[in-house]
Amino acid sequence: MNAKQGLNLRDFTATGINKEDEVYKVLFSDDEGNGALAAELDKALEFINYYTKTDDVRNHKGYTLEMIIKEFTAFRRMMFEPDENYLRRFLAVTERKKDETWGTKWNIQHVFEAYFKNVKVYVAETTDDIDRNLLKNGDFESNEEWETGGEAAYNSDARFSGKRGLYFNGMPGRCEQKVGKEHEHLQSGVYTLHFFMEGKCSVRIRNSQGRYWNATAEPNNYVLAWQDEECFNLFEGSSWKDVFCFIVLPEEDDLTIEFLARGAENCKIDHVRLFRKLLNSSYTVIVQFEGWQVTEKSLHLAKGKDDPIEGVDYSKESYFDHSFIVGRYGAHRREVFNSLLNIVRPKGIQPFLEFIEKEHVEGH
Repeated sequence: MNAKQGLNLRDFTATGINKEDEVYKVLFSDDEGNGALAAELDKALEFINYYTKTDDVRNHKGYTLEMIIKEFTAFRRMMFEPDENYLRRFLAVTERKKDETWGTKWNIQHVFEAYFKNVKVYVAETTDDIDRNLLKNGDFESNEEWETGGEAAYNSDARFSGKRGLYFNGMPGRCEQKVGKEHEHLQSGVYTLHFFMEGKCSVRIRNSQGRYWNATAEPNNYVLAWQDEECFNLFEGSSWKDVFCFIVLPEEDDLTIEFLARGAENCKIDHVRLFRKLLNSSYTVIVQFEGWQVTEKSLHLAKGKDDPIEGVDYSKESYFDHSFIVGRYGAHRREVFNSLLNIVRPKGIQPFLEFIEKEHVEGH
C-alpha cells in the first residue's frame, strides 16, 4: 500500500479520467499524493490506526478518551475539563497508585493524591461534620476560647491550617479549654478528640470532679478509664499527622482539654476537634492546600493589583494554586472530590470532606 492515500486514489481512478488535469490534482491528488481529498483520507486513516491500535488509555484523547472512560466508570467530562485532568480522574480510581488492597484509609488517600497534584491529603477516622466540632477556635486563629500559660504561644510556624497554630518551643507551657459550660454539659456517651501535630506533647483530660482520663490504648495495655491519679496522655510524630483518642462520659459532665509541654517537649498543634462519636463508622478526607490565601470567586490575585502576586513561581505551587489561578474551575472542585469519594468509599461508612488552607505567610 502506498504511504500516501492520494497515490492510492490515482491508482483506483478510472482510466477515462485525466489525472493530469489541474482540477483533478487540486481536488483529488497530484503525482506526489497531495490534494484536498487525499489529505482527508490521510487524516481518516491516521484516526483509524490511532483508535484501533492504541491499547493504552493514556494515549487516547478527546472523543475516544470519553468513550473509554464512560465505558468503565460513571465519570463524565466536566465543562472545560482538559484531557489531562479527565484522564487523571479515571486513573485515580482505577489504578490507585498500584494499591493491592482497596478501601483502606491509605488507599483513599492515594486516590485523591493521584488526581490532585502536590496537595496533601489526610484521612481522619471516627470523625463528624466539622460544623459539629464542640471546641471553639480549634485552629487557634484568635486569642479567644483557649487559656494559655508558660511558654505556650500562637505561632505561624505551627500552622497546619490558616495563619497560625499552637507552638511549644521546648519549654514548659500549657493551653486549655473547658467544654460543656456553653452546651449545658456534655451528654453521656463516647467522644473523639482529634488534632494535627508535629513533635511531642501531652494531653491532660479532666472532668468536673477533677478526675483524669487515661486514654492509653497500646497493644496489650488498654486502659481507657477515668482515674483519680493525674494522667498525661502522650502523643508524638516526626511530621504532621492526625491523632485521636476516645473519651467515655458515663454521665452528663464537663470536660477540660489541656495541651501540655511538661519539659523539653517541642511541638506544633493545630486543627483541634472534639466530636461525639457517631454510631456508624466514619472518616473525613482532609485536603490541605498550601500557598496564597484563596476565595471562592477570585483566586490568587494580589490585593489591590490586577496581576498575580509578583515573585510567586506558580509552577511550584500546589495543583490547586496552579490550575485554579483565574478561578475558572473553582465551582467544580467539590464536585470532583465528591464524585471520587462516592466511588472509592467503603459501603456503610459515612464520609466527610474538608478543605483547609495553610496560608502563605511572608518569610515562611
